[in-house]
Amino acid sequence: MILLHYARPDQRLMFAATCIFKINGATITTTIPQSLDNTDVVVVWRRYQSLMANERSVDQYVYRACLNNQRWQCETTPLTVQYVDGRELLNDA
Repeated sequence: MILLHYARPDQRLMFAATCIFKINGATITTTIPQSLDNTDVVVVWRRYQSLMANERSVDQYVYRACLNNQRWQCETTPLTVQYVDGRELLNDA
């Protein structure tokens, strides 16, 4: 499972992906800049940098996506997320 970060609720302008790993009983996440279309890389990079600098200042819509039968399936309803302690991401699922 990964989390996809979009600037708009219509799933346009993806600017980041959060990868989730389970390692020795711990859940580790890493957020990287990402785009799937012909979006200007500068726009993606600036939005990603803003997220890393202060995640509370960036309007974003986060969708869960899973690999199923060699195809990515992305949910159509964004998660309700809130950041705590500066970097920890919580959701209502």
